[in-house]
Amino acid sequence: MRYNTGEETKANIIQAAFKLFGTKGYGSTSVDDILNEVGRTRGAFYTHFKSKEELLMEVMRIRMEIHMDDLEHMFKEQVKQGTFEIKSFIQQFLKVLFETTTTRPYWTGVYLELIKQSSQYKEIQDCINNAYDSWVNLFEKIFKKAKELNQIKPKVNEKILATSLVALYEGYEIHRYVNPNVNLCDQILMYEWLFSE
Repeated sequence: MRYNTGEETKANIIQAAFKLFGTKGYGSTSVDDILNEVGRTRGAFYTHFKSKEELLMEVMRIRMEIHMDDLEHMFKEQVKQGTFEIKSFIQQFLKVLFETTTTRPYWTGVYLELIKQSSQYKEIQDCINNAYDSWVNLFEKIFKKAKELNQIKPKVNEKILATSLVALYEGYEIHRYVNPNVNLCDQILMYEWLFSE
């Protein structure tokens, strides 16, 4: 019989928390529910987390930062290689996000749960705001480069465009959570129109 390492156990607890927080809600999910999902004991849980709140913070950190490092790396590599083109860059990025949303539908539930909990926990509110700022700042930098390369109109405000992109994606994601028939790929068309001559 093969036993999980501490890191595997922690990863399994986080994955179970994602699923249960996203489907049942944070308030309706107990530590025991999470442990039943992974087949571990309370001792295993408290080895890695002081409380359910601390686990929620870790889930939130992962959820809010997912793909950010990958996106920044992809941007830097394309600029370095001289292959950066804003339309295809946005298409590539959105396809990765759509894949995540499709393969892990409960992630949107987790996001909504985090928003709900942010009214009770200032730490969560601050963390969400910091994540928003990081995403907007990253896209602002990307749009500045696109403007330098004459790929977007010179009068476009990069910060407003970055904020709009984040908001539009989140709006589609939430809409799809309510109505699974919403086509997330429509967003790609929206950006193609936005960046067209």
